[in-house]
Amino acid sequence: DDSDTELNEFAVQLQKPISYEDSTFGTFTLDRRVDWFTGGAVWKGKPVSLHLSARAPAEVQAALGTAHSLWQAQDVWDQRVRDYAVQLLLPLKNESWLNEGEIEVTAGQFKERMKLESITVHPDGSFEFWHNDGDLFWGHSIQITGSLSKGPISADIPG
Repeated sequence: DDSDTELNEFAVQLQKPISYEDSTFGTFTLDRRVDWFTGGAVWKGKPVSLHLSARAPAEVQAALGTAHSLWQAQDVWDQRVRDYAVQLLLPLKNESWLNEGEIEVTAGQFKERMKLESITVHPDGSFEFWHNDGDLFWGHSIQITGSLSKGPISADIPG
């Protein structure tokens, strides 16, 4: 439909990608469907998606600050997140989510089955770690939320 030239020009502008470059992580592209920037990164030697829940340039910079802090201490944060997941979700697994004939899962087995898929960071220092559950909870995700200042604060199995 070319009846409204101004509207059509605006529609073309909205379809152009908006990207942001970071010297550590590379290129992030705005995903307008969820209103955040998405890129890739490597966490403890494995590729993950990295999402910046930000749109304005100052918010992007602040969210990147959160990401840089997490990546600078990957071993510490990975351990904290996994330990927190075990603390809150392992009892749930063993009390309510065992398959028929399945024996209780140990903390080590639980951590081994968790596979990190993505990390979302926010300008205020908060974050979400999203894991594939390795069929611990029949295909639900394992989501650990927290902040740089407080550490992990909640665990959920959405999906």
